[in-house]
Amino acid sequence: MRVLVTGGCGFIGSAVVRHLIQETEHEVINVDLMTYAATEGSVMSVANDERYRHLAIDIRDPEAVDAAFLDHQPEAVMHLAAESHVDRSIDGPEEFMFTNIVGTMHLLQAARSLMLNRPAGGAGFHGVAMHVSYYSCGGGREGTRHNLGPGAARRLNYVQDRGRQLGRGRPPAGEHNVPSLRG
Repeated sequence: MRVLVTGGCGFIGSAVVRHLIQETEHEVINVDLMTYAATEGSVMSVANDERYRHLAIDIRDPEAVDAAFLDHQPEAVMHLAAESHVDRSIDGPEEFMFTNIVGTMHLLQAARSLMLNRPAGGAGFHGVAMHVSYYSCGGGREGTRHNLGPGAARRLNYVQDRGRQLGRGRPPAGEHNVPSLRG
């Protein structure tokens, strides 16, 4: 399986990348812009493995995200990239919004576009972002809902609404194995 991991040079992401390369037969596409939380040395033990690729792209750039999905055709996505230092959110809240919400929206849109062209049972998207909110969709079954914590469903609904405003649209709930969080 080909797994795209965002934030794969961060603390948690690098542990996931190392595990996938060292303990499974999966290929890993590590999407990490290498900002303040990334450490290139954290994946040095797997960097030369033929199943590992690092893409230094910004998830806030929809064209770069779309290209990564088209070029690498991931079968699963683990979204671990996030601005998560509270003190930095006070100094620069816009950066948090663009990375954690808009960046997540770009990943979801690219994953959805890729999933539309695959048979059921293909791709899945799993993410931890926005201060440890957890969500999951796809994987060939109706989306799984998890306890998203206070306000997370509202934030994800904002992402869906914003995506529509940007002209990318959203399929009706239940279509394409992408769950709606609207109750």
